[in-house]
Amino acid sequence: METSNYLQFGAALIFVLGLIGAIALLLRTVGGLQFVQRKPGDRRLGITESLLVDARRRLVLIRRDDKEYLVLLSPHGDVILDEKLEVKSIPEAPLSHSTFVTIKTEPRL
Repeated sequence: METSNYLQFGAALIFVLGLIGAIALLLRTVGGLQFVQRKPGDRRLGITESLLVDARRRLVLIRRDDKEYLVLLSPHGDVILDEKLEVKSIPEAPLSHSTFVTIKTEPRL
């Protein structure tokens, strides 16, 4: 390949990258690339409780809005065991700026 082919390839690459950047900038200014940002205490989804069944399976109680779902997680797949659990009151956890979640479980025997 000659030098002119390399220059043509480089110019085409810069042109395409410039077009992608211009479209992204245009979408951002128009409002096409806005993501919904929630407040820290305004979450719709959460893990209420988790229980280790054995070395490979885990039961997880997941809360979404006013419903809870009991899910069995295993290496062979996930199974929803009960999806019609209504939540009477959702306990509010104190807000902390920690990234860790504390789940209270019963001791294993």
